[in-house]
Amino acid sequence: MNDPSYGEIRRALRGETVFIPATAEREKYFETYLIPIKNQRGDVISLLWLAHDRRAEMQLQAEQQKAQQELKEEHRRLKEAQAIGQVGSFEWNAETDTIYWSNEMYRIHGLEPNGEIITLDQVMSFLPPDELHEIREKLLRLREEPGILSLHHRIIRADGEERFVVRNIQSFADESGSVTHLSGTLHNITEQKTAEQELLRLKDELTSQAIRKYEELFNSIDQGFCTIDVAFNESGAPVDYKFVEVSPSFENQTGIVNGAGRWMRDIAPDQDEFWFETYGHVALTGESCRFEHFSRPLGRWWSVYAFKIGAPDQRRIGVLFNDITERKQNEKCQAFRLGLSDALRPLTNAVAIQKTVTAMAMEYFGADRCYYAEVEDNTAIIRRDASRPDLPSVSGVYPLAQFPLFQKAVHAGEPTIIENIPATTLIDENLKEQCIQLQILSYICVPVIKNGELSGIFFLTQTESRAWTTAELEMAEEIAEQTWSAVARARAEERLRKSEERFRSLVTATSDVFYKMSGDWTVMYRLEGRDLLVNTDAPNDAWIKTYIPES
Repeated sequence: MNDPSYGEIRRALRGETVFIPATAEREKYFETYLIPIKNQRGDVISLLWLAHDRRAEMQLQAEQQKAQQELKEEHRRLKEAQAIGQVGSFEWNAETDTIYWSNEMYRIHGLEPNGEIITLDQVMSFLPPDELHEIREKLLRLREEPGILSLHHRIIRADGEERFVVRNIQSFADESGSVTHLSGTLHNITEQKTAEQELLRLKDELTSQAIRKYEELFNSIDQGFCTIDVAFNESGAPVDYKFVEVSPSFENQTGIVNGAGRWMRDIAPDQDEFWFETYGHVALTGESCRFEHFSRPLGRWWSVYAFKIGAPDQRRIGVLFNDITERKQNEKCQAFRLGLSDALRPLTNAVAIQKTVTAMAMEYFGADRCYYAEVEDNTAIIRRDASRPDLPSVSGVYPLAQFPLFQKAVHAGEPTIIENIPATTLIDENLKEQCIQLQILSYICVPVIKNGELSGIFFLTQTESRAWTTAELEMAEEIAEQTWSAVARARAEERLRKSEERFRSLVTATSDVFYKMSGDWTVMYRLEGRDLLVNTDAPNDAWIKTYIPES
């Protein structure tokens, strides 16, 4: 109840009709009237108290006000959201053929919101000419039948500026299938699009810089580099690989010309299986590896780092490598030099020396034959040769005069390489025929000149054509000199031993008295006892020639 106050009752007693309204705020839902009842003289003799319950009506009003306020807030939030998100909304009414635009729709198109009716032609006027026809056809089709449409396109604002937008539209039909209205949104994505374009520009710029730096590195490195696609058979075994990309240094490092796009089996059909297996393992497992290995068909050593690149199923690897053939050859040469020196050191017999040198040299060069000829009175004497078991020996005596061209070359001290004897014109025909009979089709010949005279000739031969290298020729020259030196030393020691034997025989045969010679072998001192002879210094070559001439 909405009870009247004391003051309000006093007012009614004085003859005033008092109205006390209902107030929902204080939950007083009754309207109250105090009506004075008067007598004939006009005096108030009583009060009529009327109360009207307005609870339901006021609660309904409160709910309506609350709903209106919420709707107003919702409209405000929607407008703010559209403004913040730059998303406008629109609607087309089929019955009136009118289009409604939200405020943000106007702003996106560069117009001030005014609520005026928008027509389809006005909508189309904001489209660029190159997109107008396609978009118009799609919109008209959506007016004919219900559906959903999403379009990414451009608009030209009223101020001439271009905007990128996304237009999402859905048309609705009644029970008969006729489209009644169409609703949609228009999202201004210009900032996003501009940002995407800037990111793409930056990405392209960074990519260009990276490519530029990669190309600079790719083109400047001395090491070889290539990318390889490994091919596998149905069993999963690697069978070949293709060079996809090669660096400018690739040809110099491999000797392979125009390698990009070529398969290894086409370049070197008999390439070692090691290369296919190793690259296949890297392509399948992704495990990088470093190694040094030789390729027999290409005749080179490489130091290699192989690593996986590309997608897992691409079977592509990168290979960074360096030609270490020269280093390996130097290591091999040094090992051979040390081995040959160790082998010759204890030898004192010239034939044994020749046997050792030719056997080791034949193995080192991978030749079919090797022999050293001592030259005496213009005659080449081969006392021992090394050869494959199935080849005949070339040991023997060969007068050089019967081979004029060959004789001239060796006496000039000129090392000679003949890669294909049947085709050459550099040697005598009779020597060519003799070589062919002995299955010698290619050779290295190194003459040794001492004191202006031909002293020896070192030979390496092959039963087939062979492209001997400069490094092989240089090593052959070195071996020829070492062989001559060792043989000459052995011959000198042999002559010395024989001279000593003759000297001892002479002394013991002519006297029972023994002498000790002075250091220069010009003065003899008498010794007592045969056992003292062993302390006598050995005579030098000059003394022997002077005092004990050869018989």
